Amino acid sequence: MEKFETETCSRCGGDGKHSYNQRDGDICYGCHGKGIRLTKKGRKANEHFKELLRVDNTELKVGDYIWRQGMPAPINEPSGWSKITDIKEKAPNPNNHSYVGGVEIPQKPTFHINLGQRSSIGLPKDGQSRRYPQDEEGNSTKEAFRAVKRKALEYQASC
Repeated sequence: MEKFETETCSRCGGDGKHSYNQRDGDICYGCHGKGIRLTKKGRKANEHFKELLRVDNTELKVGDYIWRQGMPAPINEPSGWSKITDIKEKAPNPNNHSYVGGVEIPQKPTFHINLGQRSSIGLPKDGQSRRYPQDEEGNSTKEAFRAVKRKALEYQASC
C-alpha cells in the first residue's frame, strides 16, 4: 500500500539517534527514532486521512473499532484499534463539581465504552472519535480502509 510522503529526518540525518538524555536515551525527537518523518504534504495528507475517519460519538456502536491513543511510560500502552464490546450512557453526577478560576464548569453526558479485557474509556457524548472505515453494510473492512487511504493519497497529490 502506498504511504504518505516522507523524507529523511534532518535532525538526526536518518539514523534515529540524537543527543542522550536519561529519560529517553539517544532517541531523536524529530522522527521518534525512525530516521524518517512526514514531509509537509505528507503531514497534510495524514491529517486529512484522520479527519476522514472521524465520526460523532453518538454514531458508535458495539462491534466498531475506534483508535485509542496509547499511554507513555510507566503504563506503556501502545496506540491502536480497539473493538467496542459495550456502550453505556452515563449522566453527569450532580454531586461532582468542577471549577476553573472559581467558576463552575457544567458536566456533560458521556459514554462509558468497554474495549475488551480490563479496558474502558469515557467519551463525551457531543465529541468525535476515529472509527475504522466501514463498507456499505456497516462492516469494518480492510477494503473500506484502503478506499479512505486512497482518498487521502489523492488529496496529497493535489497539495
